[in-house]
Amino acid sequence: MSKIQEEAQKRLDELQARAKDLQDKIQEAAKDVQERIEDSVQDAKERREAAGEFSKKIWLAGLGAYGRAYDEAAAAVEKTTARAAENQNRM
Repeated sequence: MSKIQEEAQKRLDELQARAKDLQDKIQEAAKDVQERIEDSVQDAKERREAAGEFSKKIWLAGLGAYGRAYDEAAAAVEKTTARAAENQNRM
């Protein structure tokens, strides 16, 4: 093998080794990106679930407040009706 061929082979071997290193780094980076995507998706799911639970609690609190106000209004109407009946009986 001539000196030029030896140098060419040496350079080819170096380039192949560098290409392999770059390929390994790309695969590592791809795995890292995939893990980050999976983590982000999981985080988004957890946040969506938490938001749903929070919304449900707000809705139930509003429903409870409405029910309480309705009960208080019904009691006030009943009390007023009873007083009106008493006043009418007095006349």
